[in-house]
Amino acid sequence: WGGDDRYYNAVQATVSAGIFVEFSAGNAGPDCMTLGSPGDYDCVLSTAAIAPSGESTEFSSRGPSRMAPGMTKPDVAAPGLEVISCVPGGQYSPGAGTSMAGPHTSGLVALLWSADPSLIGDVTTTAEIIRNTARPMETATCGTLTIEYPNDTYGWGVIDCYAAVQSVIPPVSKGWLGCDRENYRCEDIATVTVYDSDLTGVGTISIDVFSNSEPEPEILMLFE
Repeated sequence: WGGDDRYYNAVQATVSAGIFVEFSAGNAGPDCMTLGSPGDYDCVLSTAAIAPSGESTEFSSRGPSRMAPGMTKPDVAAPGLEVISCVPGGQYSPGAGTSMAGPHTSGLVALLWSADPSLIGDVTTTAEIIRNTARPMETATCGTLTIEYPNDTYGWGVIDCYAAVQSVIPPVSKGWLGCDRENYRCEDIATVTVYDSDLTGVGTISIDVFSNSEPEPEILMLFE
Protein backbone atom coordinates (compact mmCIF):
# COMPACT_ATOMS: atom_id res chain seq x y z
CA TRP A 1 0.00 0.00 0.00
CA GLY A 2 1.07 3.57 -0.59
CA GLY A 3 1.32 6.29 2.02
CA ASP A 4 3.22 4.09 4.47
CA ASP A 5 5.97 6.15 6.10
CA ARG A 6 7.35 3.44 8.40
CA TYR A 7 10.54 3.10 6.34
CA TYR A 8 10.97 6.74 5.39
CA ASN A 9 13.68 7.64 7.90
CA ALA A 10 15.70 4.52 7.10
CA VAL A 11 15.45 5.10 3.36
CA GLN A 12 16.32 8.79 3.72
CA ALA A 13 19.38 7.89 5.81
CA THR A 14 20.47 5.45 3.11
CA VAL A 15 20.16 8.09 0.40
CA SER A 16 21.98 10.64 2.55
CA ALA A 17 24.86 8.17 2.79
CA GLY A 18 25.27 8.36 -0.99
CA ILE A 19 23.53 5.10 -1.79
CA PHE A 20 21.17 5.27 -4.75
CA VAL A 21 17.78 3.82 -3.85
CA GLU A 22 15.42 2.61 -6.59
CA PHE A 23 12.04 1.02 -5.92
CA SER A 24 9.63 -0.64 -8.29
CA ALA A 25 6.29 1.14 -8.57
CA GLY A 26 4.21 -1.94 -7.74
CA ASN A 27 1.77 -4.16 -9.59
CA ALA A 28 -1.58 -2.80 -8.41
CA GLY A 29 -2.53 -0.90 -11.62
CA PRO A 30 -4.18 0.29 -13.71
CA ASP A 31 -6.03 2.52 -11.22
CA CYS A 32 -4.55 5.81 -10.15
CA MET A 33 -2.87 6.35 -6.78
CA THR A 34 -1.93 2.68 -6.52
CA LEU A 35 1.82 3.29 -6.20
CA GLY A 36 3.24 1.37 -3.24
CA SER A 37 5.59 2.49 -0.49
CA PRO A 38 8.53 3.10 -0.38
CA GLY A 39 8.21 3.79 -4.14
CA ASP A 40 6.07 6.83 -3.36
CA TYR A 41 8.76 8.48 -1.21
CA ASP A 42 10.23 11.75 -2.46
CA CYS A 43 13.80 10.57 -1.80
CA VAL A 44 13.76 7.53 -4.10
CA LEU A 45 13.48 6.89 -7.81
CA SER A 46 10.52 4.66 -8.64
CA THR A 47 10.14 2.69 -11.87
CA ALA A 48 6.94 1.77 -13.71
CA ALA A 49 6.66 -1.06 -16.23
CA ILE A 50 6.10 -0.86 -19.97
CA ALA A 51 5.21 -3.63 -22.42
CA PRO A 52 7.21 -4.50 -25.56
CA SER A 53 4.84 -2.17 -27.43
CA GLY A 54 6.22 0.74 -25.41
CA GLU A 55 2.91 1.37 -23.66
CA SER A 56 2.34 1.07 -19.93
CA THR A 57 1.40 -2.40 -18.75
CA GLU A 58 -2.03 -3.00 -17.25
CA PHE A 59 -0.55 -4.04 -13.92
CA SER A 60 1.93 -1.19 -13.42
CA SER A 61 0.94 0.98 -10.46
CA ARG A 62 0.16 4.62 -11.12
CA GLY A 63 0.55 7.79 -9.11
CA PRO A 64 0.19 10.31 -7.76
CA SER A 65 2.00 9.61 -4.53
CA ARG A 66 -0.11 9.20 -1.40
CA MET A 67 2.85 10.56 0.56
CA ALA A 68 2.75 13.82 -1.41
CA PRO A 69 -0.20 14.01 -3.86
CA GLY A 70 1.35 16.92 -5.73
CA MET A 71 4.54 14.99 -6.51
CA THR A 72 4.91 13.15 -9.82
CA LYS A 73 5.33 9.42 -9.30
CA PRO A 74 6.54 7.06 -10.65
CA ASP A 75 9.71 8.80 -11.84
CA VAL A 76 10.47 6.76 -14.95
CA ALA A 77 9.43 3.61 -16.78
CA ALA A 78 11.35 0.61 -18.12
CA PRO A 79 10.63 -2.80 -19.72
CA GLY A 80 8.61 -4.95 -17.33
CA LEU A 81 6.77 -7.49 -19.47
CA GLU A 82 8.27 -10.58 -21.12
CA VAL A 83 11.65 -9.78 -19.58
CA ILE A 84 14.00 -12.77 -19.43
CA SER A 85 15.02 -13.42 -15.83
CA CYS A 86 16.64 -16.20 -13.84
CA VAL A 87 14.43 -18.74 -12.07
CA PRO A 88 15.17 -21.53 -9.56
CA GLY A 89 17.16 -24.43 -10.94
CA GLY A 90 19.62 -22.32 -12.90
CA GLN A 91 17.11 -21.65 -15.65
CA TYR A 92 15.81 -18.55 -17.41
CA SER A 93 12.22 -17.63 -18.13
CA PRO A 94 10.16 -14.58 -19.21
CA GLY A 95 8.94 -12.58 -16.26
CA ALA A 96 6.49 -9.74 -15.71
CA GLY A 97 6.16 -7.03 -13.08
CA THR A 98 7.65 -3.74 -12.08
CA SER A 99 10.30 -5.85 -10.35
CA MET A 100 11.46 -6.66 -13.87
CA ALA A 101 11.53 -2.94 -14.72
CA GLY A 102 13.38 -1.71 -11.64
CA PRO A 103 16.66 -3.54 -12.37
CA HIS A 104 16.90 -1.68 -15.68
CA THR A 105 17.01 1.60 -13.79
CA SER A 106 19.48 0.25 -11.23
CA GLY A 107 21.67 -0.95 -14.08
CA LEU A 108 21.58 2.52 -15.60
CA VAL A 109 22.84 3.98 -12.32
CA ALA A 110 25.77 1.55 -12.48
CA LEU A 111 26.50 2.58 -16.07
CA LEU A 112 26.45 6.28 -15.16
CA TRP A 113 28.73 5.85 -12.17
CA SER A 114 31.11 3.79 -14.27
CA ALA A 115 31.14 6.34 -17.09
CA ASP A 116 31.62 9.28 -14.72
CA PRO A 117 33.02 8.27 -11.32
CA SER A 118 32.50 11.81 -10.02
CA LEU A 119 28.79 10.93 -9.87
CA ILE A 120 29.33 8.13 -7.36
CA GLY A 121 27.38 9.01 -4.23
CA ASP A 122 25.73 12.01 -5.88
CA VAL A 123 22.21 10.61 -5.79
CA THR A 124 20.43 13.86 -6.65
CA THR A 125 22.42 14.58 -9.81
CA THR A 126 22.24 10.96 -10.94
CA ALA A 127 18.46 10.93 -10.58
CA GLU A 128 18.20 14.22 -12.50
CA ILE A 129 20.23 12.76 -15.38
CA ILE A 130 18.01 9.70 -15.56
CA ARG A 131 14.85 11.81 -15.57
CA ASN A 132 16.13 14.44 -17.99
CA THR A 133 17.33 11.91 -20.59
CA ALA A 134 14.23 9.71 -20.44
CA ARG A 135 12.02 9.54 -23.56
CA PRO A 136 8.79 11.38 -22.72
CA MET A 137 5.56 9.41 -22.82
CA GLU A 138 2.33 11.39 -22.77
CA THR A 139 -0.96 10.31 -21.25
CA ALA A 140 -4.17 11.94 -20.07
CA THR A 141 -4.79 9.53 -17.19
CA CYS A 142 -4.37 9.79 -13.41
CA GLY A 143 -5.13 13.33 -12.47
CA THR A 144 -4.04 15.08 -15.67
CA LEU A 145 -6.72 17.00 -17.54
CA THR A 146 -4.72 17.07 -20.77
CA ILE A 147 -2.02 14.94 -22.35
CA GLU A 148 1.16 16.04 -20.66
CA TYR A 149 4.52 15.00 -19.29
CA PRO A 150 5.79 14.26 -16.71
CA ASN A 151 2.75 12.32 -15.59
CA ASP A 152 1.72 9.75 -13.02
CA THR A 153 1.85 6.79 -15.41
CA TYR A 154 5.32 7.06 -16.99
CA GLY A 155 6.87 9.80 -14.87
CA TRP A 156 9.47 11.59 -16.97
CA GLY A 157 9.35 8.80 -19.54
CA VAL A 158 11.11 5.59 -20.55
CA ILE A 159 14.75 5.45 -19.47
CA ASP A 160 17.26 5.92 -22.28
CA CYS A 161 20.56 4.35 -21.23
CA TYR A 162 22.46 5.53 -24.30
CA ALA A 163 21.34 9.14 -23.97
CA ALA A 164 22.04 9.15 -20.23
CA VAL A 165 25.58 7.82 -20.53
CA GLN A 166 26.35 10.03 -23.54
CA SER A 167 25.36 13.05 -21.47
CA VAL A 168 28.11 12.42 -18.90
CA ILE A 169 31.09 11.27 -20.96
CA PRO A 170 33.45 13.93 -22.37
CA PRO A 171 33.15 14.61 -26.11
CA VAL A 172 35.78 12.97 -28.29
CA SER A 173 37.29 15.02 -31.08
CA LYS A 174 38.01 13.31 -34.37
CA GLY A 175 41.40 14.45 -35.56
CA TRP A 176 45.05 13.56 -35.97
CA LEU A 177 48.47 14.76 -34.90
CA GLY A 178 51.57 14.67 -37.08
CA CYS A 179 55.18 15.83 -37.19
CA ASP A 180 57.04 17.12 -40.23
CA ARG A 181 59.67 14.35 -40.03
CA GLU A 182 60.63 11.31 -37.97
CA ASN A 183 64.03 12.31 -36.51
CA TYR A 184 65.36 15.64 -35.28
CA ARG A 185 68.67 17.10 -34.16
CA CYS A 186 68.92 19.15 -30.99
CA GLU A 187 69.06 22.41 -32.92
CA ASP A 188 66.13 21.53 -35.16
CA ILE A 189 62.68 23.06 -34.83
CA ALA A 190 59.94 20.47 -34.73
CA THR A 191 56.65 21.34 -36.39
CA VAL A 192 53.65 19.60 -34.86
CA THR A 193 50.36 19.75 -36.72
CA VAL A 194 47.10 19.06 -34.94
CA TYR A 195 44.01 18.68 -37.12
CA ASP A 196 40.61 18.67 -35.47
CA SER A 197 37.88 18.12 -38.01
CA ASP A 198 34.88 18.84 -35.79
CA LEU A 199 36.41 21.20 -33.22
CA THR A 200 34.55 19.30 -30.52
CA GLY A 201 35.68 19.39 -26.94
CA VAL A 202 38.35 21.09 -24.93
CA GLY A 203 41.46 19.32 -23.77
CA THR A 204 45.23 18.99 -23.85
CA ILE A 205 47.74 16.88 -25.74
CA SER A 206 50.94 15.87 -23.98
CA ILE A 207 54.00 15.03 -26.12
CA ASP A 208 57.16 13.57 -24.60
CA VAL A 209 60.29 14.61 -26.52
CA PHE A 210 63.21 12.20 -25.96
CA SER A 211 66.87 12.61 -26.81
CA ASN A 212 69.94 10.34 -26.68
CA SER A 213 71.78 12.85 -24.48
CA GLU A 214 68.98 13.73 -22.05
CA PRO A 215 67.89 11.17 -19.43
CA GLU A 216 64.47 12.77 -18.93
CA PRO A 217 62.03 13.75 -21.68
CA GLU A 218 60.95 17.28 -22.38
CA ILE A 219 57.19 17.55 -22.13
CA LEU A 220 55.26 19.71 -24.56
CA MET A 221 51.66 20.59 -23.76
CA LEU A 222 49.27 21.65 -26.49
CA PHE A 223 46.00 23.28 -25.42
CA GLU A 224 42.87 23.28 -27.56
